[in-house]
Amino acid sequence: MVRLRLLAASFAAALATTMMGGFGGPDLVICRVGGTGTTNGFMNLGASGGIRAYSADSITCNIGDLLCTWDAGLPEPDNNHPIISQTMFRLSGGRLTQIGQSWIKHAGNSTNQPECGLTCVPPNPANNAILVPGCCDAYNALTNGTQFAGPKSEVNPATGVFPYPFCSPPDGGMTCPSAAATIGRRLQVKESDIIAGAQYFFQIHLITPDEINLASPRTDMNNASYRPLAYSGFNISSWTGPTVSNMPAIKAWKLNGLGPGISDPNVIEAQIDVPGDGRFYLAAKASNIGGGLWQYDYAVQNYNSHRAAQSFTVPLPTNHGVSAMGFTDVDYHSGEPQSGTDWMQTLTSSGMTWSTDAFTANPNANAMRWDTMYTFRFQSTKPPATRTVQIGMFRTAAVGSPDMFVSATLPVPDADCNGNGIADSIDIANATSADANGDGVPDECPQPCYADINLDATVDVNDLLSVITAWGPCMFPFNCPADVAPTLSGDGQVDVNDLLSIITSWGPCLGGGP
Repeated sequence: MVRLRLLAASFAAALATTMMGGFGGPDLVICRVGGTGTTNGFMNLGASGGIRAYSADSITCNIGDLLCTWDAGLPEPDNNHPIISQTMFRLSGGRLTQIGQSWIKHAGNSTNQPECGLTCVPPNPANNAILVPGCCDAYNALTNGTQFAGPKSEVNPATGVFPYPFCSPPDGGMTCPSAAATIGRRLQVKESDIIAGAQYFFQIHLITPDEINLASPRTDMNNASYRPLAYSGFNISSWTGPTVSNMPAIKAWKLNGLGPGISDPNVIEAQIDVPGDGRFYLAAKASNIGGGLWQYDYAVQNYNSHRAAQSFTVPLPTNHGVSAMGFTDVDYHSGEPQSGTDWMQTLTSSGMTWSTDAFTANPNANAMRWDTMYTFRFQSTKPPATRTVQIGMFRTAAVGSPDMFVSATLPVPDADCNGNGIADSIDIANATSADANGDGVPDECPQPCYADINLDATVDVNDLLSVITAWGPCMFPFNCPADVAPTLSGDGQVDVNDLLSIITSWGPCLGGGP
């Protein structure tokens, strides 16, 4: 209890400091997931067909300097109100995965009460259609676990727009089937995903239009909070720590990677803000598992990008020795229209790509939509170095950047041509290997033959045909073997530059090939 009071005081001080700076708008945060104690504020809602349903309390506070609209009445009169999503994550075997998600609860009737150490002055006269600065709104687990919930697919998280009433086609939504007894529309987790010895995290994420449309700058990037929990059998038994506020659950990987509360410095994090859209969080870890192998694990969480992700590409050196590829997503349920088909895996000499169907081919493809996290993995004989990974967009941009690919820097397999267990780029950076011609290959190694696309140690008609077959824009620019010019990493196009590179390199590869 003392620890909880200290944490609450610390949280209140941080919020007070933030409020003094001012945001120029409303700013909502989930200040607490679950109850004030370790064994309250959650519900085990039952099981059906090997699937369990859960819910948790949430306390939402307005730490901004303007009121936030919070439609009153049941049902709410329009779509200018917050929505709440619940998700579950598991950390085991050094890998974080999402194992469950809910439909969304539509908020209404704010309570304007003091919570989390904030000083709340309720509106006078009382008005439960707004949440004023410094005040909070509480929902218990039963309310958050309501089956009167709407589909996540109706929500544009980047604009805060969603149809209301939900499941109402005239307003642009979908026709929803009735909620299945016990588990329908609630946070669902397969019993097979609840395993002994794992760490678990419960996340609550909200979206409200006012933070996007009234705040300047927008204040919706701190709307997810998570809390660690423990299971007894298939039931949540207790919270094992306090709420981690204003952070998505992907952050739990690094903060708990070596055990509860023990940070793992080898988990590398990144984030991508897509212009005119939303945000992705990424995390990765490269682990030496012995026997000359490295394990590479990647997690990508779509925080609030409406454009969503259609592909994920990791660049690879030639002779990369990649094996044991894997992919994990999270199930949609209760009639959501998205496909559950696993992403395809494409391995070439230059990259590893996972992808789903393009939007133009299937608008309901299994894209990585908002408030979901997908994971990717493989093993390689090559040690890690820092390189650029790539996310391919699912939807085109309505506003902002038209780019269909965004990127971040994470550990990836690198060449180790001298076999010393250290990536070539690190050898060169540390000056333990020379690189006189600046091509990224230590001078003591056989020089690569980049125009040898089919890796047979000869640049010939087969490589020429590879360029002609791949002519045009690369579908996955970081994984496009025929794109060898005008620089060694290509330019995202297979064109005359690549053709000329083949012709000028014609013949046996010096040094025996790539």
